[in-house]
Amino acid sequence: MEIAPLRAAELESFVDELWVPAQREMATTMEYSLADGLREKGLSYKRSQLDKDDAVTYLARREDTPIGYVAADVETPPPIVEQLHQCHISELYVIEDARRQGVAAELLSTVEEWGRDCDCQQLTLQVAAENHAAIELYETAGYSIKRHEMTKPIEST
Repeated sequence: MEIAPLRAAELESFVDELWVPAQREMATTMEYSLADGLREKGLSYKRSQLDKDDAVTYLARREDTPIGYVAADVETPPPIVEQLHQCHISELYVIEDARRQGVAAELLSTVEEWGRDCDCQQLTLQVAAENHAAIELYETAGYSIKRHEMTKPIEST
């Protein structure tokens, strides 16, 4: 398996083969629906991420076939408080055929090294409460719960 940063030349195939399927899968477990023009919006979003110095997307490949990715960015605290600089993992996805083979763990390790290089002191991420496989992966990798995110729908009147 090879893990390397996403390059601009790979953007279209990345969005088609990994990012759009990841969003579709996430939409089945989350309480939102996908926007029209998902591919175009994905291309625009990921292109803007490529231009940032404090964001990264790593692509995992097996025999030149993309099998997963992780996206992260550095979160710098506001100047009024002294907090840890954090590397926030915003996306992690592995295709179904490659799951439970160490791909996600390797992607997490790679982004942790990137965060260390960016002088971050900790990693953060969010995971759906019912995604037990992901929770197990993160706990095995040393993550622990520090906060609970609570939501409540706003009902229309």
